[in-house]
Amino acid sequence: MSTQDNKTDKIRGFNDTEWNTHRNQRFYVFSVLVSILCFLILIRAVVCRLICLNAVRVLHNQMFKRIIRCPISFFDMNPVGRILNRFTSDVAAADDSLPMTVFECLSCLSQVLGAIILVGLLNPWSFIPA
Repeated sequence: MSTQDNKTDKIRGFNDTEWNTHRNQRFYVFSVLVSILCFLILIRAVVCRLICLNAVRVLHNQMFKRIIRCPISFFDMNPVGRILNRFTSDVAAADDSLPMTVFECLSCLSQVLGAIILVGLLNPWSFIPA
């Protein structure tokens, strides 16, 4: 109980200058943390987009190699329009849905890891098996 009284007396003993300095220090720390978080979110979005664009480029190149290596009978049985339509629709579907899906997956993963780390920091005993 005495430690609580000491903390209360310390807070009551602050004058306006000390209180403002203490508050400003906390505000600056919070502002720096929020700025770092915004920067990391931006970096995550850019890296995610670049990785997905690279994956779609690799998919396109592999599909193109396979189409080029097809026998002539394949082109005789399938019209060029159907092949081109299928080719572009597959690449467009991957180009549209893949970046958003990967970004959402990484977002959920980072939230879960953040919650686990927070629980571990606040209550380390929760990780000891029963």
